[in-house]
Amino acid sequence: MPSTFSRSQLLFNLTGLYGTVPILIGVYGLLKPRAILASLSYPAPTTPEAQKLTDGLTRMFAARDLVIGLICSTIWYKGERRLLGQAMTLSSCFILFDGVVSWDLIKGGLWNHLPAFAVAFALGAGLLGWLG
Repeated sequence: MPSTFSRSQLLFNLTGLYGTVPILIGVYGLLKPRAILASLSYPAPTTPEAQKLTDGLTRMFAARDLVIGLICSTIWYKGERRLLGQAMTLSSCFILFDGVVSWDLIKGGLWNHLPAFAVAFALGAGLLGWLG
């Protein structure tokens, strides 16, 4: 039987609120791809061709973040607790993968992603009743 914690309306609403973070990141990345990369300490490309490719890839990943956030927000709006828990736990993997890729490319950024991963995973696990 799920605990009071996993049935908490506060936990459900916090998870829904946390699910909006990718929306903000996605919109920012779509509007200002160079600024978001600079804020993450990625080096700026030096040729116009590399800049065009980087802008396109950044927008592609920003669109991914936007869609993930919209999915989580829609699930929250519909009141689907278990589905939101599953979506949050699974989408936390994107945060972890982004951190690993960041570490691989610039030897940094992983530690910036780990707290966000832990929070997203814990919120999802809480809604699924995994935390007691």
